[in-house]
Amino acid sequence: MDLASRSAMNGLSQDLKGALRLLVRSPAFAGAVILTLAVAIGATTAVFSVVRGLLLGPLPFREPDRLVRLFNDWQQFPSASISPVEYHDDLPRLARTSSIAAWTVSGANLSGEGAPEHVRVGRATSTLLPTLGVLPALGRWFLTARLFAGLLFGVGTADPLALLLAVATLGTVAAIASLLPARRAARVDPAIALHAE
Repeated sequence: MDLASRSAMNGLSQDLKGALRLLVRSPAFAGAVILTLAVAIGATTAVFSVVRGLLLGPLPFREPDRLVRLFNDWQQFPSASISPVEYHDDLPRLARTSSIAAWTVSGANLSGEGAPEHVRVGRATSTLLPTLGVLPALGRWFLTARLFAGLLFGVGTADPLALLLAVATLGTVAAIASLLPARRAARVDPAIALHAE
C-alpha cells in the first residue's frame, strides 16, 4: 500500500470515528439522520421500481417483439391513426396475421349532477386484449364483432324490448334450474332420507 492510499484510509477512519462519536453524544440527531436516510433510500427504490417497470422493462404482453402498430402517412400528419373504414378495408389484406386489433383514445364530456367533466375515453375492438395476450380474470372474452353483429342484426344496445326479452329468458332459465331440483327433493320423505344415511 503506498503512502497516498494509507493517508486516505487514515483520514476516512478518523472521519468515521468522529461521526460515530457525534451520533453517540446526540441520539435525537442520530435518529433523525437514520430516519432521513431510510426515507430517502425507500423513495429512491420506489421511483426506480416504477421507472424500471414502465420504461426500462419489457412490455407485459405475450411476445412483445411480434407486436406491430400501423399508421397512416399523410403530408400534414406523418403518423396519423387509421380510420375505422380503413381498418375494415385492410382486414382482408391482413388475413395472414395471427391477430388484428384496433383502438383509439379521445376525449368526452361526462355530465351528471354537477358541472360536466372532460375525461379521456378509450375505444377498442373486441380482439385487442386477446391480441396482447391478456387473460380475463373471470369468464371469457366478448364474442367477435362479426358474430355479435350477425346474431343481433338490427338490435341496438339500449333496445328496451331486447333487454326485457333477455331478462325474461334468464329469469325463466334460473327458475327452471332451481325449481326442478327443489320439486324432486320435496317428494322425498325426510324420515326415509335420514334413515338411508
